[in-house]
Amino acid sequence: MRLAYSLVDWQALAPGLHGGEGWQHWAQQGTVIDPKEAMAKPQFLPMMTARRLSGGSRAAVECGLALLARQQVDAIVFTSRHGELERNLRILTTLADQQSMSPTDFAMSVHNSAVGSLTIAAKAPLVSTSIAAGVDSFQAGIDRSQRAASGGLSAGTAGRFRRHRA
Repeated sequence: MRLAYSLVDWQALAPGLHGGEGWQHWAQQGTVIDPKEAMAKPQFLPMMTARRLSGGSRAAVECGLALLARQQVDAIVFTSRHGELERNLRILTTLADQQSMSPTDFAMSVHNSAVGSLTIAAKAPLVSTSIAAGVDSFQAGIDRSQRAASGGLSAGTAGRFRRHRA
């Protein structure tokens, strides 16, 4: 099977990289992203929503909101290598220590919490799916977007986030 795609728009966030020029400079120089650098403050994400999200989900939802402000789509496909793994580890550690778990951590521990938060923040009742397929997540997202498009939806978008440790 052969697939062809056109990149219509893109949005990305990473520590220390701000705006298109920053990303172009990064691509030309090939420098390593320093996870200790500050992330850009969200421009689209409501503060109350941002507080509930993990760092990776916050970046993914901010990127999604920026894209939805510029592009009209019928479907959203979110991909993540491991979903909310850090949050789930925190819950399991809390339970192992016989402590009370955070209701927010529990509610936001599912792998589709980011895409759900995006559609709520955007006030957009869009068809959405969330895929966590390890190293194959990005390709699985592209495949799902293609299937959405072949099913009659005007567009599919793929987002990917991965949090790197120092």
